[in-house]
Amino acid sequence: MKSNNLIPFICYGAGGHAAVVESAVIRGGEYYICGVADDGVAPGTRLIHAKVIGGKDQLGKFLENNISKMHVAIGNNFIRCKIISEMEKSGFSIITVKHPDAIVETKAKIDYGCFIAAQSVVGTRAIIGRGCIINTSAVVEHDCILENCVHICPGAHLAGDVKVGEKTMVGTGAAVIPGISIGKNCVIGAGAVVIKNVKDNATVVGNPGRIIV
Repeated sequence: MKSNNLIPFICYGAGGHAAVVESAVIRGGEYYICGVADDGVAPGTRLIHAKVIGGKDQLGKFLENNISKMHVAIGNNFIRCKIISEMEKSGFSIITVKHPDAIVETKAKIDYGCFIAAQSVVGTRAIIGRGCIINTSAVVEHDCILENCVHICPGAHLAGDVKVGEKTMVGTGAAVIPGISIGKNCVIGAGAVVIKNVKDNATVVGNPGRIIV
C-alpha cells in the first residue's frame, strides 16, 4: 500500500478496531500504515495489508527515520488515553483518521487522535475532544461536546446540545435526548435511551435509561 504520495504513520494496536481504521485509511487516500505496534500480537500478523512489527520497543527506529505520526487504534477508552499520552511524551504526533464517507458539518471542531468512522455524522458546532471514537453510523448532533477519549459506538445517536464526559462509552444503538449531560467514566449500555442527566462513573441501561451502578 505504500506510495510516494501518501503520508506514513504507525498504527498502535492490532485488534478489530485497528482493522477498521486501516480500512478507512485505504479508502481515504491520504495516509498509509507503515507499521503496526502491539505488545500482545505476534510480529508479522496482518490487519488488512499492514503488518505488526512488534511492541513499544520497536518504535524508536521509526522516530530515527523521521516517521513520527501515529494513530492509537484501541477501542478501550482508558487504555487508548494512556497510550496517547505515553506516545506523545515519546515524541510521536498523534493524528486523527476520518473515513471519506463520514460527514463532519460546518463549524464542527475535532481534536487530534480521533477516529471518525464510515457513515458517522458530526453535526455543526460540535466539539470533539482528543482521542475520541465516533464509530460506524454514529451521530453526534449540533452543539454536542465530547471530552477526551469518549467512544460513541456504532449506531448510537446523540441529539443536539449533549455533553459527554471524558472516557465515557455510549453503547451500540443507544440514544440520548437533547440537552443531556453525561459524566466522565460512564457506560451507557447498548440500546439505552438516556432522558436524564447521568452522574460520573455511572452505568445506564434500558428504555428509559436507569442507573444500575
